[in-house]
Amino acid sequence: MQNKLKDLAQKLADLAAEYTPHIQTLGKGINDVNLAPNFKLREFECKHCGTVKIDPELVRRLQVMRDEIGKPIIINSGYRCPEHNRAVGGAAGSQHLYGTAADIVCPGASIQQVRQAAEKHFKNGGIGRYNTYTHVDTGPKRRWTG
Repeated sequence: MQNKLKDLAQKLADLAAEYTPHIQTLGKGINDVNLAPNFKLREFECKHCGTVKIDPELVRRLQVMRDEIGKPIIINSGYRCPEHNRAVGGAAGSQHLYGTAADIVCPGASIQQVRQAAEKHFKNGGIGRYNTYTHVDTGPKRRWTG
C-alpha cells in the first residue's frame, strides 16, 4: 500500500510539474539573459533537459540575500524536470519541480551568514540546512536539516 501511495504521489507531482507554466531554453544566447543583477537564466535551468521554470519571487529574494551578504551566491540546483528530480533522489513534491526552489552555496560567507539571510528573506518559505548547501524556496513555510 505504501508503494502505491508513493507511486501515486510521484505521478501527481510529475503531472503538476508538466502543466506549470515555464520558459523553454531556446538557445545559447538566451541563457545569458540577466534575471537580476547577479543571476542569469542559465543558473536556474534543469541540468538534465535545459528547461527553465522560475518563480520571479525566488530570484528577487536571492538577489536581496546576495546584496545583503555581499558575496556571490551560486545556484547548485534550480528547476528540475521530473526525470532529473527522480535521478537525484528529490522528493515527489519537491519545490524544484515548480521553479520555486534553489539549492545554494555562498563562497566567502559563513554558514551562519547564509542561514540568517535565508531566515530573513525566506521566512514564510522553505529552508533546508545541509552540510554543503542551503535549500531555499518560496513554497509553504517549512524547516528541516538534511
